[in-house]
Amino acid sequence: MKKSKPVWVLMLRIFSGFLKLLAPGSHRNVFPTQIEEQILSQKALTPHYQIIVEKQNNLDTVTIKVEAYSDNTKDIETCKKELTYKIKTFVGISTLVIICKSGSLPRSEGKAVRVVDKR
Repeated sequence: MKKSKPVWVLMLRIFSGFLKLLAPGSHRNVFPTQIEEQILSQKALTPHYQIIVEKQNNLDTVTIKVEAYSDNTKDIETCKKELTYKIKTFVGISTLVIICKSGSLPRSEGKAVRVVDKR
């Protein structure tokens, strides 16, 4: 007999390039390109981003760090709210969005590291 997991457990796992969200009663795959699509829809944001997965209080949390073209505080706050809403609405996961200055995220000469798992 298969042992079932408690109903309140919400886990986010990374398998070969996609995030797998396991929620009570549903199984959902979240690809980083789905998040990237929402980032690229914001004209004030650059295509440079990182998705950071961490464990807090037995739950996995997702933080998205993305660079902005300008330093205008009003634009940054607007983009932050819009991006958080779009990811929740279109991708289906809650995230913490952090807008960074242009050039602040690490660059790679080879394949970019888009997902960082700190669990």
